Amino acid sequence: MTNRIPFNTHFRKLQNSAGDNSRSNQPEPNTKPSEPQQALTLQNLKDKLDDFMKLEPEKQKNILGELLYPKILGVAGPTYAPKITGMLVDFDVLAIQDILELLEDQSTLNERIQEAQKVIMQAGESE
Repeated sequence: MTNRIPFNTHFRKLQNSAGDNSRSNQPEPNTKPSEPQQALTLQNLKDKLDDFMKLEPEKQKNILGELLYPKILGVAGPTYAPKITGMLVDFDVLAIQDILELLEDQSTLNERIQEAQKVIMQAGESE
């Protein structure tokens, strides 16, 4: 992956979407300090889905990839997990709603992982 931006940067923006991105994390005068940042979970993403949908597609892919990668790693292992994650967050292949469904349904995700592994292996044979 090239120029991968750390997920936490995007998630903080998602958590604080009402704020200006150029501001520092310091509280403004006469305002309460913000609550501690929540860890990235599917539920947090669903709770902030409207804000998430306003992000640039590349940021959306990074966030979805951060959620998918550990699940894919557990099934496909470290050799295939990065490639399969990239394949599954390709918005030309799957819509955001489809990716969210994969995050919720491990058996469907496993099917997609197996399909992706076959594609990778076939591509390797043709080289």
